[in-house]
Amino acid sequence: NLNPRNYGTSAPLDKKNIYAVHIPNNLNVNFFINSITLEPTDFSIAYLNEKDKIKSERYKNQKYAPFKLNLYTVDSIYDIPDRRIFEKDFILKLEEGKKYVTLKLDNQIEINNTGFFIALSPFSKEEYESLAFERSPAFKHIQANKDIEYRVLTKNEKVDSSIWKQTQRSKDYNQVLYFELEIEY
Repeated sequence: NLNPRNYGTSAPLDKKNIYAVHIPNNLNVNFFINSITLEPTDFSIAYLNEKDKIKSERYKNQKYAPFKLNLYTVDSIYDIPDRRIFEKDFILKLEEGKKYVTLKLDNQIEINNTGFFIALSPFSKEEYESLAFERSPAFKHIQANKDIEYRVLTKNEKVDSSIWKQTQRSKDYNQVLYFELEIEY
């Protein structure tokens, strides 16, 4: 249920935010996740310079920067991320010469009818600098068809009282992180 015609790149992960994509379970059966595949990518940032001219800066090789991934259950009342499925985040990074990064799960994770969230978060600025990266990677996005609503939420992890908010791209265009899942049911 993804629209391959509307495919693009997100901004890099913000250093303060957790970025969570709701994956609904429309199979009407419990299923097991075997693996998750994502596409980290380089990116460009456009901004106005001091002469009010648009300037673009390309960040290369940032797609190889590491990032954190965890899965969350879905709060059945508020439809937001609830509990982490794994105690510790997985640390992932794209290998040189590869297009995708895949997390293969040793233990199958059962998903019920509420679905789950894939949550990404970056390292700190200092950690990236110590690894010779400027920033976190960006990720490919794709537009979901309107019959299934994928939602992308963010939360500032540095503020205890922060709440989950749906991103504007998710609201307006039903855009979602491009992912591939290997499941069994």
